[in-house]
Amino acid sequence: MHYYTSYKTRQGRGGCMRVVGSFDAKTHLNELLPAVAQRETITITNRGKPVALLTPVRAAANREEAWKTLRQLRTELPRIPSEELRSWVVDGRR
Repeated sequence: MHYYTSYKTRQGRGGCMRVVGSFDAKTHLNELLPAVAQRETITITNRGKPVALLTPVRAAANREEAWKTLRQLRTELPRIPSEELRSWVVDGRR
């Protein structure tokens, strides 16, 4: 990707970050994705101004961690009566 005219690097929190113009990002997305898969974040600009970040997807939490989070949410959120939930379903079908 060193042949891009809009390709630059800039110092970020974790070191250097690639900066790519929107046209080049669209044209060379297939070359950017492997870098992102290797945990690199790429800034996409439009006319020199940052507009988006191309970042790797966070690793999925393991099953036990997900269940723990759900259980915690159930204790923190208010309980909704089943009759009210049914009325929401009926209202949504209209």
